[in-house]
Amino acid sequence: MPVGSLATMSIWTRTPDLPEVNRTLIVGHAAHLGIKAVACDDNSFTTAMPVTEVTRQPDGLLSGGASAALAEITAGMAGAHCIDGERQFVVGQELNISHLRSARSGEVTATARPLRLGGRSQVWQIDIRDESGALVATSRLTNVILERRSPL
Repeated sequence: MPVGSLATMSIWTRTPDLPEVNRTLIVGHAAHLGIKAVACDDNSFTTAMPVTEVTRQPDGLLSGGASAALAEITAGMAGAHCIDGERQFVVGQELNISHLRSARSGEVTATARPLRLGGRSQVWQIDIRDESGALVATSRLTNVILERRSPL
């Protein structure tokens, strides 16, 4: 799907149901980091993560690894809602992230917006912001779309 057409229609094959998404985030890495889905609109999906002792590095700043995990989880969840979830699933293939500003407390939000939604891959732009709206990090994730061996 060309990027220009994304502004005029919803990107979702299945619109994310935030309570349902949050039920899937109660295990694993997302649960450990405290990541929660908080918003979605026709063209974006947003999660939040607290900046705590779990997500800070030893000098008290938000860990780059925690930010990278937040970016990948956010775009992965978004990407899963842009495909036929009965037959397909997405996995992150490449992630890059630029850390632009530190965060020491509060909460950060990550908003994923698609740059490309193709039949075999997706490219997402993820911006991570602090509570004041300042850009903390920006990231790009490429998801590959795989076929399930057996339907759900």
